[in-house]
Amino acid sequence: MFKFLGLINAKLEDQEVKGINDFYLRIFGSFLITLSGSILFADKVASHFNFNLVNNFGYHDTETLIWVLSQTLSPLIILIASLFNPFKIAYLITIYTYTVQLYWVFQPNVTFDNFYLQVYAFGACTSFLLLSYMIIKINSIKLSNEKENELFKNEVNETINLLKEKIIAQSNR
Repeated sequence: MFKFLGLINAKLEDQEVKGINDFYLRIFGSFLITLSGSILFADKVASHFNFNLVNNFGYHDTETLIWVLSQTLSPLIILIASLFNPFKIAYLITIYTYTVQLYWVFQPNVTFDNFYLQVYAFGACTSFLLLSYMIIKINSIKLSNEKENELFKNEVNETINLLKEKIIAQSNR
């Protein structure tokens, strides 16, 4: 009996540790998501500190090389981070930085402290949140309707089976 209780206690402790480990893995995944958004500004940091490489691998300057490299690495980091089930709110940082990057593609001379740039990036994040909420709500309604339909089908089948039993019972008399 005591051995059985010890096994139950060990199992519960394993679940507690697993829950704690899952939390830390989600934190790590969220950190990677944040990193994927932050590296998009690496070219700006390199430019600010006058960081230059001797070999730019065919690019015009070091800033362009770093920008292309960060644009390539960021989605890969996002893919890896998604395996750790990060907190969904962490994606907002990456969405924010990608919208700023998109703005800079068409307006490269705009500085980061530009009011319209910030409004655009904030609006994109807000739109993403609203779109996510709507998709979740629609899926929830769809799932609820599917459950109701399944319950209705089960009730109809039970009713048909009861009627069949009554008909069989009456025909046997």
